[in-house]
Amino acid sequence: MYIYASVKQLLIIIICFTLLSTEGILYIKTVKATSINYPFNPSDEIIQKALGFLRENQKEDGCIGSFSITAWAAMAIVSADENLDKWGNLTVYLEQHISLLQEDRITDWERMVLASVALNENPQDFNGINLVQHIKDRYDGKQIGDPSNLYDDIFGIIALISAGINKNDTIIKNVANYIKEKQGQDGSWGDVDTTSAAIMALTAVGEKANLIQKALSYIKTRQQDNGGFISWGATNIATTAWAVDAIVAAGGDPTSKEWEKNGKTPIDFMLSLQQDDGSFSWSENRYYNPEWMTAYAIPALLGKPYPVKKLPSKGNDNEDNPTNHRGDNSDINESYDKNNRNKPTTSYFITPDDNTLYIFNIKTGIKTLIPIVIGPLTIEIDAPADVNKVVFMIDNKERYTDYTKPFTYSLNTWGFLDKKIITVEEYLYKTNLSHTILYHYIENISILSKKLHDPIVMNRVRENLSKLEDSYLRCDPIIIEKEIRYLNLFPNLYRGLKT
Repeated sequence: MYIYASVKQLLIIIICFTLLSTEGILYIKTVKATSINYPFNPSDEIIQKALGFLRENQKEDGCIGSFSITAWAAMAIVSADENLDKWGNLTVYLEQHISLLQEDRITDWERMVLASVALNENPQDFNGINLVQHIKDRYDGKQIGDPSNLYDDIFGIIALISAGINKNDTIIKNVANYIKEKQGQDGSWGDVDTTSAAIMALTAVGEKANLIQKALSYIKTRQQDNGGFISWGATNIATTAWAVDAIVAAGGDPTSKEWEKNGKTPIDFMLSLQQDDGSFSWSENRYYNPEWMTAYAIPALLGKPYPVKKLPSKGNDNEDNPTNHRGDNSDINESYDKNNRNKPTTSYFITPDDNTLYIFNIKTGIKTLIPIVIGPLTIEIDAPADVNKVVFMIDNKERYTDYTKPFTYSLNTWGFLDKKIITVEEYLYKTNLSHTILYHYIENISILSKKLHDPIVMNRVRENLSKLEDSYLRCDPIIIEKEIRYLNLFPNLYRGLKT
C-alpha cells in the first residue's frame, strides 16, 4: 500500500510539472506576416494557406477534425467566400451525423444553425430536423436552456439572428435583456471569451449602449504585451480571435492605436501563431486542436464576426421559412408532421464531461480546454432505453462491447498526454425479437445440429441467424465521440478494470 501511494504521489508530481510546462506538444515553425492589410481578403496568402490546411486535413467523408470542429470550419470556409462544391462532402457529413447533437446541449444546436445557414441550408429543415424550433423550445420565458450556462443564451441570439428571426422577436428581446442583466460591474461577463461572445450577440440585435463600451474596456484590460488576450491561463488564439470578432462587431478596428500594446495589436499576435503548414497554434508554445484554432482564426482575420452569414429577416416569426439547397420552400412545420419525421434519438457522455480534469477517475472541477484524463477512467454514456448494444472505440479501434446498462468501459492503457478520440456506437433493435432469445438460438445451433441429420442445413441456418442479428443491431446506429488528452504512466497498477 505504501509503494502504491508513493507511486501515486510521484505521478501527481510528474503531472503538475507536465501541465505547467510546454506539455511536450508538437510546436511548428511559424510564418512571418504583417497586419498592415487588415482586414485581409480571401485571396491573401495568409487566408489561402489557412484554407489549404483545412482542406488537407479534410477526410473523404467531409469531416474536418471532428463533428463540432467541422461546423466551425464550415463557417470559416464560407466567410472566405469559398466555392462549397470544392469542399466535397462537407455538408453531407454534417447532415449524416446530425444524431451527434446532444438533446440537452443547446449550444450544439445553435452552432449547427450557424453552420447550416453558412452552407446555404435551411436550419428549419436540416436533414429533416428543425434546429431553430429546438432552440425555441428551450426558452423558458426569460432565457434559453441551462440557467447556469450563459453561452446557450448568447449563441441562442446569434443563431436565431442567423436563421432570419427578427431582432424584435419576443424571445430575442427577452434573452438579450437577460444577458444584459448578467453583466458584471467591471463590464465583463466573467472572462474575455464570454464577454466577446456577448458583444457579438448584443450588437447583432442593434445594442449600442454604454454597456458595449464597458465590455470593450474590460477586454482591453486583459490584453497582454504580445497584443493578444489571456484566458485559460495563457494568451491564446481562440480568445484573441473572439476578442477581434467583438471589436469588429462593435465597429472598432483591432489594428488601431486603441488596441495596440507594447507596439503590438491583436492581429499581430494572431499572425505570429500561423505555422508553415497554414494552421494556427493555440498559443506561442502549445499546438492544440489546429483545425479548430484555424477555423476560429479565418473569420477574425477577414473581419467577419459571428454570424458569418444571415438569412433575411421577414419581420414575422411565422414567415421565417427560407428555401433549402434542394429548392423546397413548402411549409416546413407541416411537412415535418406529414412525413412523421422525428428528432434523432440522442445520447451523451456522462464521463468524461467537457472541459474537466479527471485524476484517477475523480472529477476535479478544474476547468481545461478539453477533457484531460490522468490515470484510468471509467467512460460512461447515457443511452436511450431501446439501446441494447454499445461498442466503445479508442482512436477508431474497437476496445469493448457492452450489452447491459449502465454502459461503461474503463480506459486503462499507457499514455503520455496523448490525444485520444473516444467513439461510441450504440445499436438499437428494430423488432420485438429479444436479443437474449436470438443470442440463445445462435449459441445453441451447434447443440441442435447434433440431433439433426443435415449439418449443412444447420450451418446455413446459423449463418442466416447471425446475419439477422447483425441487421437488427446495425439499423440506425447512434454515434457519439469526444476528444481527450490522456496521461497514464502506470496502467499495470489498476488491474481488474475492463480494457
